[in-house]
Amino acid sequence: MIKPEDGTQKPKITHITVGKILDYGIKDPNNMGACMAPAAFDTISTHLEDTKRDFTYYDIIVTGDLGYVGRKLLEELFKKEGKPCHLNFLTAEF
Repeated sequence: MIKPEDGTQKPKITHITVGKILDYGIKDPNNMGACMAPAAFDTISTHLEDTKRDFTYYDIIVTGDLGYVGRKLLEELFKKEGKPCHLNFLTAEF
């Protein structure tokens, strides 16, 4: 968030979208990104629908650590729904 130079406006939270657990039966403990990608897709999709916004409203969307495979899977899920994301996803990769 960028604060205006004159300091008249402060950042505020206007919307919250709570995610839910989605279990697709992925058992590989070394591929948690693929396990988490469907839940990230559901949460982001729900947020966009609830707020009547699309990807162009945001500069960036930050998710947890999806890793390379999970990130690609998330992008593919949006593409499959006809909602190609034309922005950067920032995944917390430690």
